[in-house]
Amino acid sequence: MLNAYEMSILLTRILSIYTLAEAIGQFQIATFQIAASKNSYNAGVSQSVSLISAIIPILLLLGLAIFLWVAANIIGNHMTQGMVDLNVSSQISYNTLEVIGFSVIGLFIVVQAIPNVTENLFSYWLIDSQMGQGMNIRAKVRMFVSIIQILIGLSLIFGSKGLVGLLVRIRQMGVRD
Repeated sequence: MLNAYEMSILLTRILSIYTLAEAIGQFQIATFQIAASKNSYNAGVSQSVSLISAIIPILLLLGLAIFLWVAANIIGNHMTQGMVDLNVSSQISYNTLEVIGFSVIGLFIVVQAIPNVTENLFSYWLIDSQMGQGMNIRAKVRMFVSIIQILIGLSLIFGSKGLVGLLVRIRQMGVRD
């Protein structure tokens, strides 16, 4: 049976594999971006800028996948810090499982949002500035949403113990002895 620390490592590595699959899936998007760089919409953008813009999300996701895999022990230690004896293979309490679950969901949200932020920033700094345009409202909204997602993800990662404590108190409010 897995203890909480081992479970958190396993879930982090599963997220790493998912992130790797997302990176591979980005190849289709990159292909369309490179092909679109030849049409009239992107006439002011050089081929090399379009290529770099298409490759950055792939490289970022690959980097995140490798980081999650390599740092799974550190991340697992953070998730279960002060909760479990790492040498004891014990059953996982519901509250510990909630902390791990919220932390992994937070990691997932951050991993999904970071490529969007970097792609938007890169697009704005290189492509839009080359064409002499400012960031349009659609790009601003995407950027705002991605930053909010990162903040929510980070709050789940670093605040999961407090959130679970709050949920325990809320559950206990309705129970009278």
